[in-house]
Amino acid sequence: MTSIGITTDSTADFPEGMAEKFNIRIMPVHVVVDSKNYLDGIDISGKEVLDKMKNNSSVFTRPGTPAEYADLFENMLKKYDQVLSFHIASNLSECFQSAKNGLKLLPQAAEKKVKIFDTKSTSIGQAMFVMKACQILRKDKTVKDLENKINLEMVTCVSNFTVESLKWLKKNGKIGSFGAAFGNMLDLKPLIVLKDSSLKPIGNIRGKKNILNEMASYAGKTKQRTGFDYEAWITHCEAPEDADYLGKKLGENIETDVSNIKTIKAGASIAAQAGPGSIGWGMIKK
Repeated sequence: MTSIGITTDSTADFPEGMAEKFNIRIMPVHVVVDSKNYLDGIDISGKEVLDKMKNNSSVFTRPGTPAEYADLFENMLKKYDQVLSFHIASNLSECFQSAKNGLKLLPQAAEKKVKIFDTKSTSIGQAMFVMKACQILRKDKTVKDLENKINLEMVTCVSNFTVESLKWLKKNGKIGSFGAAFGNMLDLKPLIVLKDSSLKPIGNIRGKKNILNEMASYAGKTKQRTGFDYEAWITHCEAPEDADYLGKKLGENIETDVSNIKTIKAGASIAAQAGPGSIGWGMIKK
């Protein structure tokens, strides 16, 4: 039987223990703080990044180099017959392109054993994409038509998020002109979705509690429209009280016990993009 290894960028935010459960290898994104280089999840955490941002440190991220991806693939191919590599949306990061360039550094025989995917998502959306791939592989034991099968599953994935301040997304070049429309208005929180691999606003609400209520309401309306039962996750950047509140409201709106909703602290690379106080949710059909 063909053995298949799975890897993804550290931009994917998994519930605790899930990456280990599915034997997922995490490729760390580089986080540069005041000109010092760190590896996401290895020598810097999301909380440490956020603390640095609050103290006005210079913080930005960059993908692993092609050589680092090539080394990762070569090491995994010592254990697996094939490797599948899942990446953050290519419009939001250069990880996908760097991995493609890394493939070119491999011997031709090895290159053919590695397939890379643009998940067109990030954070928990990216993690859900990888989770679905693992579930399909466990069931089918083959990569044939895997991408089509995942995409069919991911049609049911819905998510959105909000940020405490748009300045971090602006600083990192992750939003276009929409930020200028309401980014400086007092206490106005944007409701943002990832659509067509780009961040897009779908509304703005005054006040944190109000935006959290709106996010939960969006989830409830989605459930009513589709009739599906969903698995729901929440991710946040050191905003545990907001996460607890959103969890309760999500539970009410999608009619599930709050204990079924997984809460995840965002990793360093996502924290560096979204900034302190950011929070989002995602859900996918069970």
